[in-house]
Amino acid sequence: MTYPPGGSLVTQIETQRERRFAGYNARSIPLVYPGQDVLADQPVIRLELNENQVEGQSQPRAPVVIPSGLRGQVVKTTARGGVVIKTRAALLTGNIGAGQQVAGLLSVWQPARSRPSPVPAGAILVIPGPADFGMLRQAVASGVVGIVASSIEMRDLEGFLGLDVFDLLNCIDVDMAQARLPSLTLLFTEGLGSLPMPAPTLQLLTHYQGSIALLSGIT
Repeated sequence: MTYPPGGSLVTQIETQRERRFAGYNARSIPLVYPGQDVLADQPVIRLELNENQVEGQSQPRAPVVIPSGLRGQVVKTTARGGVVIKTRAALLTGNIGAGQQVAGLLSVWQPARSRPSPVPAGAILVIPGPADFGMLRQAVASGVVGIVASSIEMRDLEGFLGLDVFDLLNCIDVDMAQARLPSLTLLFTEGLGSLPMPAPTLQLLTHYQGSIALLSGIT
């Protein structure tokens, strides 16, 4: 399988995105209505998680709220509990990824500094070059929710995901596939290998550092 070099990017465009949760262990309940204006950090969905079975007894789990990740206007809600939002935003499309939608503050990693700034928990971390298995494990331990990097070797990606990448890409049931993945969403702008991130892509991401971004790794 080959990938064209460089993920596509658009600096500003009007678009619509469905904010949703992919998985079978929760029921999605929209918290907003069509025509409503929403902020990027505003909760738009409440997840009612399925009960846990503990020693033969069911115990309810606390609900989780999902923020919009987009500033815009609600167009509609969907039958699966998603919320479609119309917005004007910069768009970046990578060549391969894994993981469902997450929202977080963009934070660009700067390893050249003697003392890099700590990455806040809940951030989407931008790595200007290739990522590896150790970086992904460290990101999970730091509470990072997503990574945007240039590329990754196949062995590192499969080692982190715990499954065959081609099985993931060819899976028909996308929601079931996402439910089996680690809780870190990944996007690689150049795909598999050790390719650097193109300057225009890094410039776009750096320009929006500190802004809330919506990231999806579904390929």
